[in-house]
Amino acid sequence: TVYEHLDDMSRRDVSAFWTCISKLMTKRQPKQRSKSSKNDNNIGEISFEDMEHMLYTIFYDTANGIGHCNVRELTETTLGMAKIVKTLRQHGKRRGEDSSRVILRRLLLSKDLNPNRALFKLLAGASMDIIHQFDARHLSNL
Repeated sequence: TVYEHLDDMSRRDVSAFWTCISKLMTKRQPKQRSKSSKNDNNIGEISFEDMEHMLYTIFYDTANGIGHCNVRELTETTLGMAKIVKTLRQHGKRRGEDSSRVILRRLLLSKDLNPNRALFKLLAGASMDIIHQFDARHLSNL
């Protein structure tokens, strides 16, 4: 998983994670069949607390490394997170939603479902430092 290999990943790999998450969130989820009995092994399921720890760790690694991103990585991270925010805001809070959406909402949105201002100010500030390097190609290649 990304969490397990975070120390080995480049800034480009970490920025791609946010793009992948945004794409996964917009895919239609297959309807779940009736839950199996509690005695079944649920191999591959992650507890809410473990998933929360993993996503927060990846998020903080992203935020702490944003100053080391080049134009493409910064653009990819910003657009990936913005798409996640858009999806979360469109769907609002729902009962029974999956834990990843609950955690991402906590990370990327305020309680009133507006984007996390501190996060997007951080991204904007990092962009200002390298704005002279931006060109249309960096945006069109995403």
